[in-house]
Amino acid sequence: MIKQTDKINPKVVDLSHHNTPASFDDAYKVGIRGIIHKATQGLSYSDPTYYRRKDNALKAGMLWGAYHFADDTDPRKQWDNFYKFVKPDDKTIMALDYEPNGNHTMNLENARKFLIAAEEALGRKAVLYSGNLIKETLKKPDAFFNAHPLWLAQYATQYELPVGWTKYWIRQFTGDGSGANPHEVAGLGKGLDINTYAGSDDDLRRDWYKAPTTVVASPQMVANVFPQTTVMKPTTNTDSEEYLETHIPEIKIKPEDQVNPPYANTKPVDANTAVTSMFPWFKPWWL
Repeated sequence: MIKQTDKINPKVVDLSHHNTPASFDDAYKVGIRGIIHKATQGLSYSDPTYYRRKDNALKAGMLWGAYHFADDTDPRKQWDNFYKFVKPDDKTIMALDYEPNGNHTMNLENARKFLIAAEEALGRKAVLYSGNLIKETLKKPDAFFNAHPLWLAQYATQYELPVGWTKYWIRQFTGDGSGANPHEVAGLGKGLDINTYAGSDDDLRRDWYKAPTTVVASPQMVANVFPQTTVMKPTTNTDSEEYLETHIPEIKIKPEDQVNPPYANTKPVDANTAVTSMFPWFKPWWL
C-alpha cells in the first residue's frame, strides 16, 4: 500500500450518544457541514439521542447521515433494524460501520450481504466506513465493494487506501483525541471523530445528495449470496397460442347474437329527446 498525504479540511463530524454536542449552529459557523450519527447496532439497539440531534442539526443547516455499528449477527436482520429505525429519505447518508468488534466482528461476506440489502432497499449504494478491518479482510480488488463510497478511518496526516479504491469519499483523520489536529469543534466538544473532505461545501452537498445509482445487485447475485432467496424466472411464454388456449376462458356466442347482435336495431336518440326523457319537467327554451 502506498502512503498518501492530504490537506486536512474538516467538514464532517460523526457522533453517538457518547458525545455531548451543545450547539450545531456554532459548529456550522466554524465550517462543519455534515453530521453522521450512530443510529443502530446489531439486531435491536437504537441510539436514543439520534432523532433529537437530527432535528437540531438540520435546523442549523447541516447535512445529515446515519451509521450502523455492525456485529456478527444476521446481516439482513441488522439492515432491517437500521432501515426501520432511520426511515431514510434520499438526503440521508446511510453507512455501514465495518470495524473490529471483539469476538463479534462482522466478517467480509456478511458485510457484502448487508450492503446488498441496503442497495435493494435504497436504490443507491450505502457508504462503507472502515479502516484496518477492510484492509485486512479484502485481499484483492472487488468490483462490488470498490463501487461503494469509502469512508476511510485512519488517524494520521498520511493514509493508505484499501485495495481496489483510488480515492476515499471522506476520511476520519482523528478520533478520541488521537490523530491529526484538530481534535475538537466549537459547539460539539473535544475528542471528536472528525472527517476531512477534499472539496468545497457545494461539492460535499452534491456528493451527499447524489442521485440514486442503478442497483447493481442482480437477482442472481442476491441468490448466490442469500441461498434461501428464490430467484423468480418466467416458466411459460404467456404470449404463446398454447398458453392462451389453455388459460383464457372460451367465450361462447349465442347463435341469435351472431345474426342479431345486441343493440343492433337500436335507433339513435337525439339530444332533445334524451334531455326531455330524463327530465320530463324540463322545457328547453330552444324547442
